[in-house]
Amino acid sequence: MSNSSSLPSDPVRSKPFKYLDGTGHRQRMRERLINFDHQFKEYELIEMVLYLLISRKDTKPLAKKILNYFGSIDKFLKANEEDFFVLGLPERTGELLSLINRITYRLTLPDVMNRPYFRVWKNV
Repeated sequence: MSNSSSLPSDPVRSKPFKYLDGTGHRQRMRERLINFDHQFKEYELIEMVLYLLISRKDTKPLAKKILNYFGSIDKFLKANEEDFFVLGLPERTGELLSLINRITYRLTLPDVMNRPYFRVWKNV
């Protein structure tokens, strides 16, 4: 008996999506963040940054557009105001990214304050 349906057979089909309308998406993303899920894709990280800037709007398409435009999350974080304007991002985008960059820079500095201090060469 041949299958005239255009759908693939059951083993090839993917599982049905649990959520079709995006309801609760931000909450699920927050839970992943809180539970230390380290499997975030770059666009998901950008999406979560956008949560802080844009309320009550689906930010996933914009996050993917940003990633396509800049090519990487690193270039997005180092972008200038003109690029944000082109993409239609809120004015506060630059402020938030500047803050993220300063925090990241601070975290990557050598920990000078907790290093031992030697006054005499023989103690080295």
